Amino acid sequence: MQLKRRFLISLIVILLTSWADVFFAGTHNHVFFPDAIRQIFHITALLLTMCIGYFNWKDYPEKWLLSLWLIAYGALIIAMLGTGLLYVLKVPHNADMVRAAIYLRNRFTWPLIFLVWYMLHLMTRYIVPAKK
Repeated sequence: MQLKRRFLISLIVILLTSWADVFFAGTHNHVFFPDAIRQIFHITALLLTMCIGYFNWKDYPEKWLLSLWLIAYGALIIAMLGTGLLYVLKVPHNADMVRAAIYLRNRFTWPLIFLVWYMLHLMTRYIVPAKK
């Protein structure tokens, strides 16, 4: 029961983080917040989502869920840092790469990824037969 309670609390916090990310740092707020502040807010929301997922998945019996969560978010953060470094150093690069990083950051901040992981947990637990 504690895992379900932790899941619900984590889902609610991710929903609130996602809402705050869109509401406060969305493209409609470019007048109120400079780009640097909005980017910091986006990265903070992504890191917070990653930490909430870690907090949720660390005690689940399927340890691969936690590993997959950390690998996916770690790869995304490294890709975003690389794209940002290329942008800051003014290295000519493809604008599609920046759009892809923004798209992935948006998707990984949403609660849908968290729910997909929960579905993987349910499929592993109830569909895959237990070893005897």
